[in-house]
Amino acid sequence: LPETGIMNIALFGLDNRTEATDGHSDAIIILSIDRDHNKIKMTSIGRDILVKVDGYWSKNNLTKITHAFSYGAQKKDMTGPEAAVKALNQNFGMNINRYMYVNFQGFAQIIDFLGGITIDVKQKELNELNNRVKYTEQQCGVKIKRVKQAGVQRLDGWQALVYSRIRKMDSDIARGNRQKDVLEATFNEVKAMPVTKFPSLIAQGLQMCHTNLTSSEILSMATWAVTSSPEIVNFSIPDEDNTFKAWGGNHPDYAWVWIMDLNYATVRLHDFIYETNVAENMTPRRYTLGGTIPIP
Repeated sequence: LPETGIMNIALFGLDNRTEATDGHSDAIIILSIDRDHNKIKMTSIGRDILVKVDGYWSKNNLTKITHAFSYGAQKKDMTGPEAAVKALNQNFGMNINRYMYVNFQGFAQIIDFLGGITIDVKQKELNELNNRVKYTEQQCGVKIKRVKQAGVQRLDGWQALVYSRIRKMDSDIARGNRQKDVLEATFNEVKAMPVTKFPSLIAQGLQMCHTNLTSSEILSMATWAVTSSPEIVNFSIPDEDNTFKAWGGNHPDYAWVWIMDLNYATVRLHDFIYETNVAENMTPRRYTLGGTIPIP
């Protein structure tokens, strides 16, 4: 990959309701800290994309990318984040070596530590959000305040978690976009803090999540992000316009999955992160249920 001033970090949101760290990565985002172009780039990777996970116990070692984390956590010679990062690197031609992951409780604690975040809750999202509040209360044994009306408002940690998990009203792609909105809102809260408070913020945050980033790396990124005012840009694989020509549906061997041209997706991803514009003249292969699985 190009020698650049870009650092890529794999962010995973686990579906664990407790302190366990062996769940599926229901949220997968590649966070690119691009000092060359003064941008923060966030790429959502659809949890149901069919990929190859070395050693996985299914036909041809193919499975949804969300399963890689849980698979690695159950192996003696690997960890969950190692397996999940490896799956990203092998299937999307990346060389990521930094990660951060959090479960339900840790996610809510981080948002609450910041005093909540500001989100524009759309009218169509309101009912589904409150429906999931009840579901999350039952699963996690917590009490969550209902959101009374649509519009721009403050959400606490558990409300932000439920908002991030809405998908039945639209799609998993839309859910990924909401997750990126939550990350951007979180970043806005940090930007409003004095830089002198960053060390204590980082110390607290590291107790609520798991990462192989060092405190000094996080402090350097946070200071740059606040002082340089980078542009925040987003990307999704697949996307709502289906520019990847992905096939989504029930597969007899792998349940509901996205099947797509991973070579094309890789070039598009690299174009977004490194601004190389290689995919301009490429056409993605289309796949159907009876077609060839797009894994080399």
